[in-house]
Amino acid sequence: MDFFTRQDQARRTTRGLVITFIIAVICIVAMLDLVAYGILVGTGDAVSAWEQAPKVFAIVSIGTLLLIGLASWYKWAQMSAGGSVVAESLGGRRVSPSTTDPRERVLINVVEEMSIASGVPMPEIYVLDQEAGINAFAAGLSTSDAVVAVTRGALDQFTRDELQGVIGHEFSHILNGDMRLNLKLIGVIHGILVLALAGRIMFSLVSHARVSRDDKKGGGIVVLILVAGLAMMVIGSIGWFFSMLIKAAVSRQREFLADASAVQFTRNPDGLAKALRRIAGLGDRGSRVANERAEEASHLFFGQAVSSLFATHPPLVERIGALEGRAPEHIANQFATSGTARPQVTGLAGATLAAGVSGLAESGPVIPRTAAPRAPVSAVGMSKRVGTVRPEDADASRALLANIPSLLRQAAQEGFSARAVALALICDPSATVREIQLAFLSRRADAGLTRAVGQLLPSLEALDRSATLPLLHLCLPALRQLSEAQRREFLSVAVDLVRRDGLISLHEFALVRVLNNHLAGARPAATISDWEQLLSSAGVVLSALAHAGGAASARAEFDAGVAVLPAKGGLTFHPPSSCSSSALDNALYRLSQATPERKRVLVDAFARTVAADGVITVREGELLRVICDSLDCPLPPFAGVSTAA
Repeated sequence: MDFFTRQDQARRTTRGLVITFIIAVICIVAMLDLVAYGILVGTGDAVSAWEQAPKVFAIVSIGTLLLIGLASWYKWAQMSAGGSVVAESLGGRRVSPSTTDPRERVLINVVEEMSIASGVPMPEIYVLDQEAGINAFAAGLSTSDAVVAVTRGALDQFTRDELQGVIGHEFSHILNGDMRLNLKLIGVIHGILVLALAGRIMFSLVSHARVSRDDKKGGGIVVLILVAGLAMMVIGSIGWFFSMLIKAAVSRQREFLADASAVQFTRNPDGLAKALRRIAGLGDRGSRVANERAEEASHLFFGQAVSSLFATHPPLVERIGALEGRAPEHIANQFATSGTARPQVTGLAGATLAAGVSGLAESGPVIPRTAAPRAPVSAVGMSKRVGTVRPEDADASRALLANIPSLLRQAAQEGFSARAVALALICDPSATVREIQLAFLSRRADAGLTRAVGQLLPSLEALDRSATLPLLHLCLPALRQLSEAQRREFLSVAVDLVRRDGLISLHEFALVRVLNNHLAGARPAATISDWEQLLSSAGVVLSALAHAGGAASARAEFDAGVAVLPAKGGLTFHPPSSCSSSALDNALYRLSQATPERKRVLVDAFARTVAADGVITVREGELLRVICDSLDCPLPPFAGVSTAA
């Protein structure tokens, strides 16, 4: 199952969830209407009850719909702020990029490697300091606001291999579209649960009310409220029961997929299997999360976070068995005979780090500073690479990280200096144009930022072109910490900076597009499946990609991409003047609304265009990755592209 199939499955599951929610609400309203009618009959004659029924039904139905709808909307509005809200609600602390804690340094390094290898912008990292259990989760609405969080127990007890396996598992949730679905589940269940909670409050308050013996009317009202409160408790609990069943079914299915993807990403099934064995070895407390909000978010976690009749995760023996290729019964027998499943290995706090914490904090793992071997690149089925991590991608990400100067990596980790890195990356290589840009910055920005940009430029000149986008991705967590006003101002400065010479190169467009993709707000929903609404925009993007390869072969490269699309005669080959940055922006915004299956075809068409001459240059690969990023289709770096500029 590839990225687009998983995305499409997530969309279908979401639609099914919405339909189920609507059916559940209709059933709840109908049952409450029946209770209301029963109360009318019990307090008067049948004829009078029937006459009053329409008015009472309307009041009960509208009131119930408002209560459930507003509760779900409120919870969803909370979640829409992004994964950081979820992490902080569970007691998470954002890990400072400048932390000197050796365990947190390893965590940052592992997340950086996975981010670069997968083509996903660097997510923010959180630690749940108060949680001794071993667990982790990913949360967010998209790759632009994703976070990865681990408990203190996981950070203290995992080896690097185990941590890498778990982080790979969480990145699978980021890539597969699980995060948004998981947050929608929280909103749906909260809406139904609020009904039961409201009934409990009504029942509790009125049950303690004092009514005199002579006040028959008051006593009757109390009884009615008690009955109504009890009915809301029971009916709401029934709805909650079925909601929890749905949550468990959805979550259990996707955990197996995330485990399989993590093995593919890390090329090491033992790391993830040992992490699961470590949890199993701790018994009931292995993955428990004590936070009071853990129940509503239990399906987000790597392991079973709370004790419940509704297990949100498959049994550990089944997950371990699937990873090790053994029957669950065999794994269970191992646990039974050994008495413990906890591996005797050193955690992140152990000797593994004792010799080289300072070096790790600066530049990651010590590996040769040579580039990954170059290999031919095939555009056929390029969409299969979206949302995946191959062994060579992981190797290339480690090499790339090691070759980024520590000055730049450190600067990318703090809000002020991350702005300087991003603006320095945008600066033109021409000394004349760069002088104009720096003069503009000195007028538009404060002196400190202009000075920081100038200090970083020499290091960036020596940086391999293929590291440009990954370095910009490393800046994004720090840039997301800016206030909304600061982000708007920063994006405005970045756009004005690239316009100083009156031209916007494809390289400049790519960098500014990434910043807009991940800092400018929510992305549109993927709802367009009609090719007629997409082909015009596809023609603009294909033309821009074709011109990026050179004027001589532009038409042939355009035709190579068009051959993949339906209605081939309906696409126009645009001249360079019609492929301006604003035209590309508009086209990509339109294409970002395409359904996953349409995006699959579009990615293949774009890839065939850039590879029509048999090679994907760094410039072409960079632009292709940014276009895929705009479509929310993360494409890993090309480990084997030509180094031609």
